[in-house]
Amino acid sequence: MKENNVTEELVTIIVPVYNVEKYIEQCLNSLITQTYKNLEIIVVNDGSPDNSETIIKELMKTDDRIKLISQKNAGVSMARNNAINNATGEYIIFVDADDYLAKDYVEYMLELINQDDCQFACTIKNYWANGEKQTQKIVNSVYSSEETVGLLLSPDVMVGCTNKIYRRSFLSANNLLFRSDLYYGEGLNYIIRAAIAATKVGIGNKKVYYYRKNNLSSATTKYSFDKYSNGEKSLQMIGKMINRDNDYVQAMYELHLSTFYLGALTKLIENGKVNEHKEKFAEWKKYIRNSLTLLLRSKYVSVYRKTMLLVGSVCPNIIVWLNKKREKNIIKNSVK
Repeated sequence: MKENNVTEELVTIIVPVYNVEKYIEQCLNSLITQTYKNLEIIVVNDGSPDNSETIIKELMKTDDRIKLISQKNAGVSMARNNAINNATGEYIIFVDADDYLAKDYVEYMLELINQDDCQFACTIKNYWANGEKQTQKIVNSVYSSEETVGLLLSPDVMVGCTNKIYRRSFLSANNLLFRSDLYYGEGLNYIIRAAIAATKVGIGNKKVYYYRKNNLSSATTKYSFDKYSNGEKSLQMIGKMINRDNDYVQAMYELHLSTFYLGALTKLIENGKVNEHKEKFAEWKKYIRNSLTLLLRSKYVSVYRKTMLLVGSVCPNIIVWLNKKREKNIIKNSVK
């Protein structure tokens, strides 16, 4: 890649902020110190009641590439949409405020998206655990629309809009904004719509994104029945958009939805809410059992995933026990 200078295309990085005072400085510092310098960093304070905005304003004194937008609390989808509508970069990147980037994140993502004039790009690997090593063999590829849809629904890719890069012209041409009625599963819904609209997507496997799993105040870690209902809504929307005649896409969709339902079942058990939502509990459990007819025969689903769903459909309490051990280990070893 050519030496960084002001003639390079502008890249906009969007960071929605809510109750992340513990992490926001590390996040923004990882953006400021990118090897690619021609950046526009749009931070959206979504009515955060903590000290996040004060920290952001202090960092703005040291780097004029940071732009702050403050809005009344409206949720992460509206925060990202606000930033998209104010972005001026040729490319757009989303970063969660409790995560951070490797120094060459932007440089690598530009390499991916520009390898064949792709509309967007993603890397399927990231840093989850402390002390994790880089991928040994870096491979960059270009996928078709349907190949990308199946990949994004698979367990191989981090769910959500982060760890990816988008051409702003592509987002604009396809009116790709986040749905304001979704706050859980909104990222997957967004990237599936992007994949359907795209013709070429850059796919890589270099680790350049640090995904934090020990933020216990994160929306992804807190229990909420409404959260799972909203996530179900997002996945059902996706089911109506995708080409389910494609065996790979169909298998990955059924696997994703069944795994989501299994996770929801275990959280209901763990939080003593089964009786309160017994109809949904029975409905989700039945769906998993019915989906096994397809998933157990599928060559695209691993033995591990088949076993987890089979056990979970019969006795989800076993999965609750396994998940507690797994989550404890993930939090303990999460990137710092």
